[in-house]
Amino acid sequence: ITERNEKKIRDMLKGTKDLSNSSTKQALRKMEIDIQEDRNHYILTLCGDPRYMVTIAKTGSDVRGGRNNVANIIKTML
Repeated sequence: ITERNEKKIRDMLKGTKDLSNSSTKQALRKMEIDIQEDRNHYILTLCGDPRYMVTIAKTGSDVRGGRNNVANIIKTML
């Protein structure tokens, strides 16, 4: 299951800087990843458990932002 989820996350966030796309948010919610909007960040938690939390900038400025977000999500949540 984790390999399948890892591939889905990589495909969804590849080439993106942020989570502005609503279909990406819906796909993450289907994977039981909760998304909370803070002022300048998105806070992602797996099944509402604060041990598995990742913070993503709302307005990413780095070209590698999507890849970095994927690496953080996989390392922390999966």
